[in-house]
Amino acid sequence: MSVKLTKTNRQAIIESVLKATTLEAEKEQLLAREREIVRRVFLESLPKDFVEKTKGLPKAWFATKSGIPIRNTVSVKAILDGAYEHGCTIVPFPDVEIFPVNDSSWAPPYDKYTSNLQGNAAEAAKLKVKRDNLINELSAFLNSCSNTKQVLEKMPELEPHLPKRKSAFAVVASTATLVSELKKSGFDTTVNNSKTEPETLPQAA
Repeated sequence: MSVKLTKTNRQAIIESVLKATTLEAEKEQLLAREREIVRRVFLESLPKDFVEKTKGLPKAWFATKSGIPIRNTVSVKAILDGAYEHGCTIVPFPDVEIFPVNDSSWAPPYDKYTSNLQGNAAEAAKLKVKRDNLINELSAFLNSCSNTKQVLEKMPELEPHLPKRKSAFAVVASTATLVSELKKSGFDTTVNNSKTEPETLPQAA
């Protein structure tokens, strides 16, 4: 049964189709590479005696344990998903506890992060172009159709991603089973409680 296409279900179709591509996996690969680069640069940039000096300090002395901020210009999430607050994106970094909160003698090497992440950021920009082009083409195609029947006629490959019309009434698997259940509930097939419409007699001319 054909379903009318709306702005909402067109968007849902596009999202479903994108999930069936490798775009999300490619994004995750770029994010993993980003985390590894940030971790390496962070550890390489620490003063040689820094880790030794901070061993054994209370965890409350350490900085945010969720991640390291990097500039949005080289952030995979910022490039693919939009800008983040204050021009920075937080990169997950499990062992960031070695970065002390109240030691002003050392700061994360933002410029070094930026230079080391340029190649990864360029790949993210290419992925964004590929994804945006696909979204634009899908949108144009779906906008040329007014219902799912037209979509299937032109591109049957999209069938798994199309909305299905839900029946307003439950489907009865077996009428015999239904009658049996009614009789168990005291249903009397000989009783007629329906209203009888009065017969309309022809009017005299």
